[in-house]
Amino acid sequence: ALRFRDGRIVARGRVLLTRRELVAAARRHPNLAGYDRSIPLRISVTALAEPRARELVVGMEVSARYLEPQFVAGVFRDRALVGVAASFHGPYRHLFVGSDGTLVGAENGTIFMPHGRTVDPPDDLPSGRAVAFSPDGRWIARVNGISVFLVGTPLNEEPGRIIRLPVPAQDLVWEPVSRGTAVGPPIRR
Repeated sequence: ALRFRDGRIVARGRVLLTRRELVAAARRHPNLAGYDRSIPLRISVTALAEPRARELVVGMEVSARYLEPQFVAGVFRDRALVGVAASFHGPYRHLFVGSDGTLVGAENGTIFMPHGRTVDPPDDLPSGRAVAFSPDGRWIARVNGISVFLVGTPLNEEPGRIIRLPVPAQDLVWEPVSRGTAVGPPIRR
């Protein structure tokens, strides 16, 4: 299991990322670009995901003297930082991985891709939290207690498309339908 301990990300007795590597990712936040490097940063990890071997997504809260908390997430491959996302609304929390490990989603709806690209949720999407990818990775489901919203991912032909299902939900799991699963009455022709 992945853990943040002593300023490092560790798993299975190995150090996967050092404090120095995490600080380097944190300094990529736009609000920290010109911040005095002699002032030490305090980092706490808010979320971790390991979508595939040698890949990590790390959500962090960064603070320092005279600095309000900043929120950033880094996408790492083989310890190299390949992408960064910055949040101005709050920390990245509850990361979840698509079924094939290609996509990682955060509760706020941000999507992280293995090559480092990140995609924010559409601006016109009602507040709620993202909870699951479709089995094919083409949709991300968001819930807000009143409706379920399906949002097209970068793997969809219509990325950013929003479909609203008027189903009140707080959480859900999206699983593929097997051949043995029947939904509704049989269709007769």
